[in-house]
Amino acid sequence: MTSVPFPREAYYERIGATTTLLPLVTANTSTTPGALGVNFLRNLVLAHLSTIPFENVDVLLGRPISTNLADLYNKLIHARRGGYCIEQNSLLRAAMVDAGFTHIRTLGGRSVIPDEAVATGRLHVMNLVTIHGEEGEEERWVVDVGTSAGVPMGPLRLDTTASQFTPAGEFRISKYDLCTNKEMMHYARPVGGFDEGWTEYAFEMHAHSGTWRAIHRFDLQPQYPRDVFAMNYVTYQLAVIGYSLRGSRTVTTWAPEGTQGIPNGVGGWVCVPRGVHGLRVETESRVSVRTLNAYPGAPDAAPPTGELAPPVPHEEHPTTPGELYDWMVEYLGIDFTQTRLPQYNVSREEFEKALRARVVLFGGKEWEPPVY
Repeated sequence: MTSVPFPREAYYERIGATTTLLPLVTANTSTTPGALGVNFLRNLVLAHLSTIPFENVDVLLGRPISTNLADLYNKLIHARRGGYCIEQNSLLRAAMVDAGFTHIRTLGGRSVIPDEAVATGRLHVMNLVTIHGEEGEEERWVVDVGTSAGVPMGPLRLDTTASQFTPAGEFRISKYDLCTNKEMMHYARPVGGFDEGWTEYAFEMHAHSGTWRAIHRFDLQPQYPRDVFAMNYVTYQLAVIGYSLRGSRTVTTWAPEGTQGIPNGVGGWVCVPRGVHGLRVETESRVSVRTLNAYPGAPDAAPPTGELAPPVPHEEHPTTPGELYDWMVEYLGIDFTQTRLPQYNVSREEFEKALRARVVLFGGKEWEPPVY
């Protein structure tokens, strides 16, 4: 990842936080890593998720995905597009470093959706942020804005197994002994027990069924820019994400701190989650518009006042490539026809052609897992 200046003003304008978060970053002169605190991170994550959607359209078009920071700034900020996990979390990492969160480790994760028993390739990227707690102790937080489904919408404390409440619901982080994994049984157990190299963590979501469901498993080995480059290449060249259309965006508003019973405000303001728009098209089309009613530190709080866009009736779900194109523009806020950087534009014709070639629902070839 090439070192280029972070476009601070443009980023905070992009996420709608020029009067809420940007002044805090500008005024921060502390040399203490993470001096702005975890509440700043909570609001930053929500603001980012609400304006920079998860989407994989370029992968379907066969366009290479760059991990160069200059390219990420152009695509996700200036061209007002979205991206998938590696793009999203790389951009957020740069924003956090610029805001004084300088102790950040990039981690690699494995998706365990839909089968937790299968050890998939390490193709997901997330960030581990170390900050000083209120009493001076160091706290480690997992920050991930790069999942189209199951994203916690807030930082998760690493060093606890207790339930943690986020705008997306209840989550927890668990630890796994790698040698209990059926694909790892042939490795010898290390003398003296297990260290971080032999342990995987997982962030898990409390599902509506009452069970805990793992979303990603990860370890604490640092992933360097060349590691991220390799993961990114395999993802857009070979992974299943190139054979399905995915997108999501959180809906938020800014409210004065202390209103509506929602904590975690910063600088007099709090980013209030309202709902989420989601899209996944493979062998079928699943489109959702749902309201959120779980908030950080207040899991039983009533939803804030104000209406989210009403649920889309089933018969009105987009069913053709052209309708999906329009849905992504309207609900995800993607600008496919901006004039500043036309190389990131996507015409309706390109979009429809890509879906018919790559997505099974529209006649595309079914994804075949690589043979390892």
